[in-house]
Amino acid sequence: MDKIAMEGASSGVEIELSKLTAESELLAMTNSTATEQRLLQEEEAMVAELAIEGQEHVFLAHKFSVGCTVTQDANEAFRLYKLGAEAGNAEAIFYYALCYATGKGVEKDYAMAYQIHLQAASLSPDFPGRKNLALKNYGVAQAQNAIGYMYENKVGLEQDFVLASIWYKRASDNGSGDGANNLGNLYFRGLGVPQNKRMAAYFWLRAVKLNVPEAANSIMLYYLSAMEPERAKEMFIIGKKLGNAKFSIRKTDEEFEQLYSSVKSKRDGLVEAISAFEKEHDFPISGMSFLDRVQREVSANTPEIINIFEKMYGKCSIKDFGVGFNNKYEVDLNLLKSKALGGSALAIEVLKTIVNADELVQLLEKDPLTEKDKLQSVQLFYDCSIMEVNTILFPPKAMKKLEKIVEKLFRQNKLADNSEMAMKTTFCHLALNFRPGKNVYYGIDLVLEALKRYPLNFAYYDLLSSLYGRVGDHAAGLYIVTKALEKFPENANLLFSRAIHLHLLKPVVEMDRKVVIEAYRQFLLKAPEDHRKYPDAYYAMATLSTDSMEINHYFNLGLEAETKILPCYLPYVSSKCKDIAKTEVQLCDIDKKAEELAISVNENEMKLTLLERKPYLNNPVRKELVISHRQANYDNRKMMETEGPNVSIQFGPSHVPKLIQKFSRRGRPRSITLGEMKTTKDDKIYKDRLIQLVIIEDPNFNSHSIEVIAEDENRDVTRLLVYNVGKTKEEIEKLGFGSKISIFNPYLSVEGEDSWIRNDDPKCIEFLGKKNKLCRFCGEEKACSACSKCKRAGYCSKDCQTFDVKKMKHKLICFPE
Repeated sequence: MDKIAMEGASSGVEIELSKLTAESELLAMTNSTATEQRLLQEEEAMVAELAIEGQEHVFLAHKFSVGCTVTQDANEAFRLYKLGAEAGNAEAIFYYALCYATGKGVEKDYAMAYQIHLQAASLSPDFPGRKNLALKNYGVAQAQNAIGYMYENKVGLEQDFVLASIWYKRASDNGSGDGANNLGNLYFRGLGVPQNKRMAAYFWLRAVKLNVPEAANSIMLYYLSAMEPERAKEMFIIGKKLGNAKFSIRKTDEEFEQLYSSVKSKRDGLVEAISAFEKEHDFPISGMSFLDRVQREVSANTPEIINIFEKMYGKCSIKDFGVGFNNKYEVDLNLLKSKALGGSALAIEVLKTIVNADELVQLLEKDPLTEKDKLQSVQLFYDCSIMEVNTILFPPKAMKKLEKIVEKLFRQNKLADNSEMAMKTTFCHLALNFRPGKNVYYGIDLVLEALKRYPLNFAYYDLLSSLYGRVGDHAAGLYIVTKALEKFPENANLLFSRAIHLHLLKPVVEMDRKVVIEAYRQFLLKAPEDHRKYPDAYYAMATLSTDSMEINHYFNLGLEAETKILPCYLPYVSSKCKDIAKTEVQLCDIDKKAEELAISVNENEMKLTLLERKPYLNNPVRKELVISHRQANYDNRKMMETEGPNVSIQFGPSHVPKLIQKFSRRGRPRSITLGEMKTTKDDKIYKDRLIQLVIIEDPNFNSHSIEVIAEDENRDVTRLLVYNVGKTKEEIEKLGFGSKISIFNPYLSVEGEDSWIRNDDPKCIEFLGKKNKLCRFCGEEKACSACSKCKRAGYCSKDCQTFDVKKMKHKLICFPE
């Protein structure tokens, strides 16, 4: 249990967080009360009507686990859970895993518990064929919560708060109150997700609705700390009602009454003053807790805010200022002030910039300007220019006057000294001269020269990184940002630039996605929540993820982050990255629906034969290619046996092709399939295209090439002849059965009615690893048994092995390695 004091909370209330563990589920059952035994019997009667396979084992196992109507026996409970798990029952699988996690009836084994939990977590949360049923497939969500707990608390797994939050979210979505409670705890602490007490409260409330008393305790204390005593009282009453389920509420009536009275007294004493302050400044209160309103009033008395407001309401004509701003964005000063008082660093920065810009325009209206005025104008323009995104457009007359001042001072200071004013003058010179349409490389040279003189100014590094990004030199940009982060490791802008350069440095197929995702994560840890790049970081992480859960998780966090961005002046602008992430989410939804459709296949469809369910296996081209390839493999092996075991494979030069295949890549290649390629009657190289293949037969060798049979994502097959390969065993094994490869600029060779893929340039092939459990017949990655004779060919079913022997002449390749 953790005790965490609410930051800045004038109520002084501490929130106690309780993690609801998977282990506590089984331990709670072990110590079951008579009431729980009665509930168990009632649930058994209700679920029995559904006739769920394996459920009889589950309830009998529960009885042995808690000693309900039978003698308590953990070993027998374990045996029965295992039987239910073997029948595919999600609840049985979940409790079977818990036995390994807690050591009840079996030796404790966290690795085994994790693997079994994954089986339950991957099942549908709805009972098969009963999607609209209110009662859910219990074990699925609970297993998802258990996996989240293991990741959060380093139980048999490497600690990973992000994965913990993903699994908790999935459990919560599927009806787990424990998962919702645990996810709320992560939001409260800011572990794996941005720290957000309101989101914590949201998930705690969801957990309360799912009858989790510990969540009622957390939300009650949250309301007290937020100075909302009436809401806290409501949660206290609900928590007491829920307290008999598994846990008791942590506050007695007397303790709660003392807290309630104390908080209510403090609130009543502040209401009048806070309301008067808000009325004076016309501040909104919608969506704000009373504590937020208190903190806003307290912030108004800090020196930084007082200085800004004095300028705004003194000589500054800020309320009339508008000509010099980008009219695309509305300037709502009241909203900006309210956000600044609420602690928004960006809002404070925006207000400073507005004040400085207004002061600069007024200063430039003077005629003549003294030397002191000129230096002050440079200082003000520098302060405006180093803002993260500068949207200020100065009046043309003022801008021309400023340019003359800066250019004169720049020429004077260029070789004179390394003073702070010289540094700022140089930066202003760059900001004025480096505009759209200007020579970018000229700007790069200027910044590099400036960095030699002023190596401790992060703004120069930030500008240089941006310039390298404009010309597409992400390697140079990454180098500069990395050097800058050695001096400014906490700078959020530099961290985001580093992530962007890493993201764009290599094509997606060559990128180390985990490294790039971690770079974005480092930015999110250092940046304030209202940073304008916060949503884009999440959307980029979504595009880089390959797991559907992670894609949805990061995309939703991006949408949530958009709500934190200033709605005026610098609003969030939807990026290309968001569009790509949205497409990925839609594709995941399509895959999920397809998966649900597959689960709901009726019994008649389940009776279809293997070849009816997988029509690509009936393709005569597939059969002809595989059998002829296996025959060639058999003939080559016999030849080697005849000539002796020491015969070596000689690799000669490539046959002269009709076309020249060269490795080249311009941008991100587009994917292509065999069906799209085999529409030509002549040899053709598909430039800037990429085909991904899986090798489904062992390689054959001749004096010039290695020949394999490969299939694409649509299960279409082709011969693949690879020339100019190395002679080492390692190189040959890369083209072995089950290997995944990508070919850039694929070459389709055509001879009469026959066609095949050939590869002459080794640089065009990228090896992506192996599918280790590939079925020799159907190609599914589910092989669970092997040929008893050769031990090499794996199959996912008895039917596949039978068809491979009869249809594809497995005996031609049936020999021990």
